[in-house]
Amino acid sequence: MDNKFIKRYSDFSINESYGSVFGSEATRKALLEKLEQAKKNAEKYGEKNPSYITILERVQNIIDGNESLDWKNPLSISNPDPVEEYEIFKGRNSDALAERLGEIIGKYKQHEVKDSSVGAAPNSATFRASVGGFIRGAVNVRSSGGYYGVDRNYIICLQIGGGIPSEIKDQIKQEAYEAFFVFDQYNQSNGGISFDEKSGTNYDTIGLTCSEYSFNKTAEDRLNAIMNK
Repeated sequence: MDNKFIKRYSDFSINESYGSVFGSEATRKALLEKLEQAKKNAEKYGEKNPSYITILERVQNIIDGNESLDWKNPLSISNPDPVEEYEIFKGRNSDALAERLGEIIGKYKQHEVKDSSVGAAPNSATFRASVGGFIRGAVNVRSSGGYYGVDRNYIICLQIGGGIPSEIKDQIKQEAYEAFFVFDQYNQSNGGISFDEKSGTNYDTIGLTCSEYSFNKTAEDRLNAIMNK
């Protein structure tokens, strides 16, 4: 790759006003890391695959305040470097995330509704599917991908009942995504720690997935208690 291309994309940098815009040093740090990862990917693969350049430009737009983090269009950047230890498992990071998710649950708790049911295949007249009305945190949840999909292992997540109004679900997911984003460390080799959202009739799930690791039972109970107090 020529030096002109490399120089162009090495010029991308953080806007110093970022912290005041988003109010989170942790998010600032995560964006800086993703910026560096996106630079490396663009320098290595950008000439043959312009999508890497598009991703880099999107990170810069978010940093500059021209675009926002959006759970409907999550920022997914594969880390080209090996990770010795994921941030979510360091120190009290998982507790801090659980506390933030607990705040979100508490904020929207008033919108919970009674569980209900709706008609379901193969015969909606006789078969019923549950529709949850809850908002809750969960740890170490395995979500089946069904016949054609891929199973997901959520190490920590929010479950939002299908009966919650859609506009409220969107607000919850956005606030939750901004919290999960800090600990998203996706890579193409094994998935790493990656953000994921799955919608369902009973409830939607939004959180961090990991195919390699999970929390032990002590941590699982502690995190559940923090989120669902």
